[in-house]
Amino acid sequence: MPTDATTAGRVRITGGTAQDVSDGNFTIDVPASGGYATLPYSTGFESGSLDQYWTTASSNVGRILVTTANTPHSGSYHLTMDASVNGNYSQNEAWLHLDLSGETQADLDFWWKDFSDETHTQDGVYFSDDDGATFVKVQDLNGGSYTNNVWNQFTLDVDALAAANGLSLTSTFVIKFQQYDNYGITTDGFAFDDISVTAGTAPPPDAVTVTYPNGGETLTGGGTANITWTWTGTFTTVDIDYSDDGGSTWSNIVTGTANDGSYTWSVPAAATTQGRVRVSGGTASDTSDANFTVDYSPPTGNYATVPYSTGFEGGAVDQYWTTASTNVGRILVTTSYTPHGGSYHLTMDSSVNGNYSQNEAWLHLDLTGESQVDLSFWWKEFGDETHSQDGVYFSDDDGASFVKVQDLNGSSYTNQTWNQFTLDVDALAAANGLSLSSTFIVKFQQYDNYGITTDGFAFDDIAVTVGGGGGGGSSAITAETEPNGDIASANGPVGDGVAVSGNISSSSDDDYFWFDVDTAGNINISVAIGSSADLDWYLYDSSGTQVDRGYTVNNPEAGSYTASVGRYYVRVDGYLGATSNYTLTVTGGLAPLSEAPEKDALPLVFSLEQNAPNPFNPTTTIRFDLPRKSPVRLRIFDQRGRLVRTLVDEAMTPGRKSVVWDGKDDHGRQVNSGIYLYLIQADEFRATRKMTLLK
Repeated sequence: MPTDATTAGRVRITGGTAQDVSDGNFTIDVPASGGYATLPYSTGFESGSLDQYWTTASSNVGRILVTTANTPHSGSYHLTMDASVNGNYSQNEAWLHLDLSGETQADLDFWWKDFSDETHTQDGVYFSDDDGATFVKVQDLNGGSYTNNVWNQFTLDVDALAAANGLSLTSTFVIKFQQYDNYGITTDGFAFDDISVTAGTAPPPDAVTVTYPNGGETLTGGGTANITWTWTGTFTTVDIDYSDDGGSTWSNIVTGTANDGSYTWSVPAAATTQGRVRVSGGTASDTSDANFTVDYSPPTGNYATVPYSTGFEGGAVDQYWTTASTNVGRILVTTSYTPHGGSYHLTMDSSVNGNYSQNEAWLHLDLTGESQVDLSFWWKEFGDETHSQDGVYFSDDDGASFVKVQDLNGSSYTNQTWNQFTLDVDALAAANGLSLSSTFIVKFQQYDNYGITTDGFAFDDIAVTVGGGGGGGSSAITAETEPNGDIASANGPVGDGVAVSGNISSSSDDDYFWFDVDTAGNINISVAIGSSADLDWYLYDSSGTQVDRGYTVNNPEAGSYTASVGRYYVRVDGYLGATSNYTLTVTGGLAPLSEAPEKDALPLVFSLEQNAPNPFNPTTTIRFDLPRKSPVRLRIFDQRGRLVRTLVDEAMTPGRKSVVWDGKDDHGRQVNSGIYLYLIQADEFRATRKMTLLK
């Protein structure tokens, strides 16, 4: 319907050779000028009708109602738009008249849902600065892009959108909500509720002030410290850097961390009297006003030669260990909380709930002249969240400096369940520029703020062995250990011709083993069964793909496979729930790998890494690890939790994966600058990280 007032309206209908005109004039009434709301303005339509600041118009059989039907967002009423006669296309418009003269930082906030409404180009939110004489669309309302009958919130920057479209904030500003379709609710239609227009002031300029450490403090090297700062501005992330030479050179501590005024820093284990930190965000940056001190004295102790193992069965750590804790951290050798083997294990937690503390247990090793060194240990967590400080670290300089070689991410594992890790010490050391020295240290570290069983770690059955590969040597196993129910917890190495005893104890029991092949050719696999039960074996390559199997009723269950150089896995289980003890023997082609590229090809655990680069423009890469074949779903959301893009939704093979995001949504549209969340789901693993797109 036209929006101009008249008292002389008529309509004419013409068809064939005939036509007719209204017998008399009719009137179109438009509210008198001056019905313009000032800010702040809000309505939830709770009076049961539109107030004086609204006008409505519909074409054909369009219908606009303030109604209690169809579940308002809040309160008892909302505004709906649809067609009153099915099959008749109609357009509905609701105009909100505003006086925005002199306003800045105006925002429009509203809730909207659609009722199976298809996407039409007419649907959306429009602005006018000339009392509705002309309009520009500033927001699509695409029914086909949203879940049916679900409320969605929108917040529009009115002055920014107006300026981008050549409009001004005038005294006769109109916001138009528009819907076009041909059926009634709930087949078609829109609903609106809780509409508000507010104004603020321009954001303050970017500024950052470092408050700690700001000069004169003494920090403990190898411990933690809370870097704190104050700020003004609208930036949401900061970068933090560290200098140990008074600001002449800088190294990055963290990039893109939340701008919440505090960051827990793992202070380097290196002494200096010229420490400074720098915090940068938006267009601002600030540095410590003066130098602070990092005090560090490496602990000393005896150094174990290999092979070395401990289950802490003496009730204490031996002479090759040193421990340290910050704040109210606690490290115990205890019989509580169900050790993995024997009567004791080592635990780490906080002795006072609510107090963040860091615990470190250092194993001192003399690895001079060694090669093919493996570290094996069992670990479990007690509800412990993931912290970047948690993990296993190596040092080749008596603890003066460390590098992390293995994450221990509590939130990635089942609570209070033992997990076995086997790390290739020399390969990991070489990859991080370390040597197998006479003062080599393996550090086990935990950081959190509650006691067991709310938080905390436990370690048990720690062993450092030499020999490597599958060619025998001191590290070849002779018996399987429980639990080893998947590739990630496989026992090994299996030695060439070295018999390994095992037992399938239940219908759900699977035993996994690993070995390395150094010389391509035939390998022979034999499972000698200690009863009349039917046991089978399955052979997998380094990617977790099954390549052979022995599943007859023979005893022993034997077969051969032409293997390439690399890592292999054997699974032994019972057919139809059969149980029995057995002996596994693998012969032929097994030898220590001089370089073991395949040993770390299959990740031990699920993990999700921080995207890189971050911040980014226009593309970034997201990497994640899969220890086994899993259904994977990797999605991107905006800060309001709305789905932006599904990058992966399929079953994937084990291994290290990477996916590139080009900054576009599922419809191929480039998204705006801002902070986005990416969420991965793989089997029971869930993890979320933030990333920042800058344009």
